Amino acid sequence: GNTGVALAMMAASRGYGACFAMPRILAPEKPDVMRLYGATTLLQPPAGYDDPEHYFNKARRVVEEDVATGGSSVWTNQFENLANFRAHYDGTGPEIWKQTRGRVAAFVAAAGTGG
Repeated sequence: GNTGVALAMMAASRGYGACFAMPRILAPEKPDVMRLYGATTLLQPPAGYDDPEHYFNKARRVVEEDVATGGSSVWTNQFENLANFRAHYDGTGPEIWKQTRGRVAAFVAAAGTGG
């Protein structure tokens, strides 16, 4: 979704190819925007996490197959990448604390990957 759009934009700005596996049920505007940046999108059918066709598993497999044949693909591992957590722990949290002068009464956020 949003992380993919940002990565597609970054890849285009640097002249890299980009390929993203995502659920077919995503809002169509997201893969459309990614394709406008030149990315390939692999829209996967709804599937359980343990299914090889789940978009997370598909993304990992595409990268593994590319690397095995000498390619230079990188898998961001968006959902399990600890850099997502660290960015918020090291950056977002202290920023909120500073801006509220340490007077946070409540914090409400929607949970996503943090990517």
